[in-house]
Amino acid sequence: VKGYQAENWIGMMGPAGMSPKLVALLHGELTKVLQKTDVRSRLESAGFNVVGLPPSEFKAMVERDIKAFAGVIEKANIRVN
Repeated sequence: VKGYQAENWIGMMGPAGMSPKLVALLHGELTKVLQKTDVRSRLESAGFNVVGLPPSEFKAMVERDIKAFAGVIEKANIRVN
């Protein structure tokens, strides 16, 4: 759709209402894993740009993308059969 640019991303989500303590714990552990040289190099060699956003930034990015692509879906008249 003209005027839109898409980025691919991969992230982890949990159920609504997840404990902030659990979110922080999971984020901390995932960040440690993403900082490991072997993990990072495998992901980068597969073409990934390893970022590891804080939960609040990831949430904002997801919300932004949902809003942006709702417009794309509407303009392109995309329907689910």
